[in-house]
Amino acid sequence: MNPKADPCQDFSQFACGGFYDKMPEPTDEMSVDYFGILQEKNSQAIREIVDPTLGKSPTPPKNDKAALANLKKLHDFFASCMDQQAISKVGRQPLLHQIKSILSPFPVPSGSSTATTPADKKRVARTLAELSKQGLTGFVQLEVGPDPKEPLRHVLGVVESGASLTKEDLKDPELLKEWEEQIAHAFQVVFGKEEPIMKNKDDKKVDEGKKTPTPKQPDDTKPNMHVDKQWKDVAKDIVIFEKQLAAMSTATEDRFDPLKNDNRRTVAQLSELVPGIDWALFISETLPKGVVNSRPVVVESPSYLAQLGPLLQKTKAQTLRNYFIWKVISGSPATEALMIDHTHMHTHRDHRNNNHSTITNNIIRTSSLPDTDIPRWKTCVQQVNDNLGDLAGHYYIQTAFPGNSRPTVLSIVDSLLQTYKRAFPTLQWLDKTTLQGALLKLKDMVRLMGYSTKNPDVASSKSLQTHYKDLPISRSDYFANLNQHAIWFTRQGMSKLNEPVDRKHFFTYPQLVNAFYNPSANQILFPAGILQRPFFHVDNPEYVNYGGFGVVAGHEVGHGFDNTGRFYDSIGRVHNWWTNNTIKAFDKRSQCLIDQYGSYTIKGPDNKEHHVDGKLTLGENIADNGGLKYSFRAWQYRLKSDVNGKK
Repeated sequence: MNPKADPCQDFSQFACGGFYDKMPEPTDEMSVDYFGILQEKNSQAIREIVDPTLGKSPTPPKNDKAALANLKKLHDFFASCMDQQAISKVGRQPLLHQIKSILSPFPVPSGSSTATTPADKKRVARTLAELSKQGLTGFVQLEVGPDPKEPLRHVLGVVESGASLTKEDLKDPELLKEWEEQIAHAFQVVFGKEEPIMKNKDDKKVDEGKKTPTPKQPDDTKPNMHVDKQWKDVAKDIVIFEKQLAAMSTATEDRFDPLKNDNRRTVAQLSELVPGIDWALFISETLPKGVVNSRPVVVESPSYLAQLGPLLQKTKAQTLRNYFIWKVISGSPATEALMIDHTHMHTHRDHRNNNHSTITNNIIRTSSLPDTDIPRWKTCVQQVNDNLGDLAGHYYIQTAFPGNSRPTVLSIVDSLLQTYKRAFPTLQWLDKTTLQGALLKLKDMVRLMGYSTKNPDVASSKSLQTHYKDLPISRSDYFANLNQHAIWFTRQGMSKLNEPVDRKHFFTYPQLVNAFYNPSANQILFPAGILQRPFFHVDNPEYVNYGGFGVVAGHEVGHGFDNTGRFYDSIGRVHNWWTNNTIKAFDKRSQCLIDQYGSYTIKGPDNKEHHVDGKLTLGENIADNGGLKYSFRAWQYRLKSDVNGKK
C-alpha cells in the first residue's frame, strides 16, 4: 500500500503504490504481479528438481525403482530441451517429417486439375484426424467432455477451431498485415525455395492415401530475410481463407451461453451441414482403437458449420493444403524445437488464459516486450510442467505443501462456502425456487486442494509410473518427446468417451499458480502452486490467509453463479434452473457492472484510449467483487467466533 496516496483521487496508488515502487520493470514478461512472482519462485524449485547439474535434485532410495525411473524421465526430458546444439543440428527435419506425415492423406499435384477444385471429403477427413491425433487443429475439432444434459457421462463434441484470429482482429489492418508477413516468413524458413506440394505431372498417379514425398531441406541453416514471392502468395491465400473462417466464427459473448452451445446432431446431419467432410471417417480415425461413438454429437455452433459447408465447396484443394500446412507450422512443437528467429516468428506460448489466438499473442509479445531473450531453462521448466507436470509435482509437494496445509486450506474454503450460504437468503431479488437450487449447488460443490490423489496419485511414485508408462521419453530427441506427449495426451482425452465422468478429477499439475472453477463438474480446484506465500501459508495469521487465498477461493466460488456458471446446476447439468424473475433481476444488476467497467479506459500502444469491454469481462468482475466481499465477511465471522485467538 501507499498510505500517503488519497484513495478518493487514485485508489490504485493507495492500494498498490508500495508494490509499484518495490517491483522492477519486467524484462521478459509483459507484466509483473504476485502470480508471476510466485510462478518464478515455483519455476526455480522445479529447476532444482529436474536439473541435476545444480546439485539439488532429489535422491530416491536405490530400491525404489519407480521413483528412480520417474526421476530419470524428468532428467532426460529437461536435458533434451536444454540441448540446443542437438535441436539446432536436426533443424527443420522434424517439422518437415510431421508435415509429410499429417498431409499424406492430402496429395495435391502441382498444376493438376485437383489443385483448383474442391478437396475430396475423405482426404479432408483423414487430414483433420491426423491433425487432431497429434494435438493440432483444423477448421473443426472433435473433443470429449461431460455431456451437458447428463454430466456424469462423456459425449463427443464438434467445436469450431479454424481461425487464428477473432472477428475483432479483422478490424485491425496493421495486425493483419503483420500476420500475413509472419506466415510468409515461416514458409520461407521452413521450406526455403522448395514448394511444399507434390511435383507429380499426372494427378491420376496419386492414389488415395499414398505418402507425399518430404520436401528437400534447404541448404541454408539460418532464416533468410528475403521472402520469395511464392510464399507471399501462399500467405495471402491462407489469410483470405482464415479471414472467412473468422467472419463465420461465433461471437465471443455467445460462447459464454452454454444453452446455445448444446446442439445435438447425428453423423448424417453433420454430413448434410458440411458435405465436404466425411464425418464418419473423421470420427472413426480420430478416436483411439476400441473407442466407439454411438450417440449424436454435441455441436458448439451449427451456424458455423452451416457456413463452413459452402465455404469448403468453393475453396480450392490447394488452398486447403496450404492452410493445413500452416496449421502444422503454427501449432507444432517442432516449430519451437526449430528455434526460428524470435524477432520474426515467436513461438513462446503465453500460458495465461486469454481471448487471443497464438499468432496474435506472438505479434503482441513481439511489439511489447523488451529486446531480451527468455533464459532457456525457463522455457524448459515450462515444458516440463506442460508435459510431465505431475512427475515434477511429486517432488514439489514434498516441501511446498506439507501435510498440515490441506486441513487449513479446507477450513478457509468451507468458511467461504458457509458465508455464501448465509448471504444468499438475504438477497431479496433471489426468489425461493432459485435460492434452493443455489444452496444445493454450494452444498454439492466439489473441493480439490493441492494435488491429484488418484489417476494418478501424485504422492505415489508407483501410481505416477503407471500413469506415464505409455509415454516414452528420449534424452536426445526433444521434438520426439513433445510430439509423443501430444499424441499420448490426445489419446488419453479421447479414450474417456466410453468412461463415466469423475467429478473429483484433478486436471492440472500441483505447481501451477492458478485456481479454477469447473462448471461441468461444479468443482473448485486449488493447486499447491498457489497455496504459497504471499497468498497462503499454514503459519500465516488468518487475516493474511483470508486476504490472500480467501479472496482467490471466494472468486472461484463466485464463478459458479456468474453469467456463465449460473447455467450449470449442482452436478454440472446445463439448463436454465433460475426463474425468469431472478434472471431479470440478475441482468439488471449485471448491467451496473458492465457500465462501470466499460467506463474504464487504458492507453494502448497506439497512444489512444481504449475502453474495457464490460460485457466480455462480466464473469471475472462478478467473481472478483464477490470473492473480495465474501472473503472479508468470512474473516469477520471467524474473528467473532474466536476473538482471543492468536491467529
